[in-house]
Amino acid sequence: MDFAPTPGVVGSASPFVTKVEAWLRFVGLDYEKRHGSLQDFGKASKGKFPIVFHGDNIVPDSHFIIRYLARTYGQQLEAAIAPADAYSHAVAVAVLALVETHLYFGAVYFKWGPQGMGRFAPEDVALLMNEDLKAISALQGDKPFLFGDQPYEADATVFAILDVILYHKGAFPQLEALVHEKYHNLIRYTDHIRDAYFGPSYQPSLVPGPALQKAAPASASPGAKKDD
Repeated sequence: MDFAPTPGVVGSASPFVTKVEAWLRFVGLDYEKRHGSLQDFGKASKGKFPIVFHGDNIVPDSHFIIRYLARTYGQQLEAAIAPADAYSHAVAVAVLALVETHLYFGAVYFKWGPQGMGRFAPEDVALLMNEDLKAISALQGDKPFLFGDQPYEADATVFAILDVILYHKGAFPQLEALVHEKYHNLIRYTDHIRDAYFGPSYQPSLVPGPALQKAAPASASPGAKKDD
């Protein structure tokens, strides 16, 4: 479920919604995107969006949604979560933590004020965000994706936050300027995923969502009812 379409970004103003949507596109699962309200958010299990409606199951939180779908649809999707070798797998887990528990809250700090980094001065947060982006830029290099030619959950996560930083115009001017000044490869990386997996035919329009108490029926094809 999403709230309302946000001009510029390909998925949602919420990077956690875009993360799930990007991963669904990476693995080729059909889905229907719906929108809800703040009232729906309050009813959601764990108080977390996005939510997937799949058959009789309602699954919240991007991390658990991806693992639920991977278990449901088998080994091929499980392999799309992270690289198989132990070192790259560990790096992928570290990237998720860096983006979702650090870089995300830095972005929130600059948009909505101190949350999660409330005791930090703006210049301190800017320093931390630069270190995060520098690390992601070094990992990405000039590859199509973070770990080579195949995208994983970490790519969906990094893409989602970068898409919001770069294309939700006026929302994160400090971080947008920083990326444009120092990390041109991250702009190329973001645009590559936009073009390859969303493209000009992508329509971010949303249809009204069902009440959260009632699960949507499973789609005829192997897909997911995605809700944020």
